Amino acid sequence: MSNDKRIMILGDNPESAVIVETANAMGCYTVVVGINTDTRPKKIASVAYDINALDVDGLCAIAKKEKVNAVMVG
Repeated sequence: MSNDKRIMILGDNPESAVIVETANAMGCYTVVVGINTDTRPKKIASVAYDINALDVDGLCAIAKKEKVNAVMVG
């Protein structure tokens, strides 16, 4: 996907689904990261990773791989 609006959302809690839905509706490529599997935010995101939000090195690697240009806490 060639999209210059790429956002990483830290957290896959149920409340994050609204953030992902809104970002998707705005045309953003959404990357959701968190330790839980099979959550609604991860299901509706463009891509999702099972990773601890405290794993800074891992998050940086994902951000580089996905060419993320914005990060927010969900």
